[in-house]
Amino acid sequence: MKLLKKVGRAIVDVVEIYLPIAVFILMFIVFLINIFTRYVLRNPQNWTFEFSVNSFVVVGILGACVAYRLEDHVVFDMVYARRSPRGQALMRIVSYLIVIVFVGIALPET
Repeated sequence: MKLLKKVGRAIVDVVEIYLPIAVFILMFIVFLINIFTRYVLRNPQNWTFEFSVNSFVVVGILGACVAYRLEDHVVFDMVYARRSPRGQALMRIVSYLIVIVFVGIALPET
């Protein structure tokens, strides 16, 4: 069981730490290609902008996952911390339902 946890932690580290590093390096290289094609060749490429935007989102989301896992994120929980365990569970359920509703609304448009 310990080996399985160790392997799982290694996989999570690769996805949450090393993958964003690689994506960020690729994003920077593609950003430089965008500058070169736009200002030197006078032929801007649309894919470079799209790649940069999407990779920035991926890096941000995976960075937030790492911060959450390591409990190294900013939290304003003055109301949440003063609730009973049952009240905290209810607040979590409501917040998860709100996220599900908004993702459901946004998903068809994306």
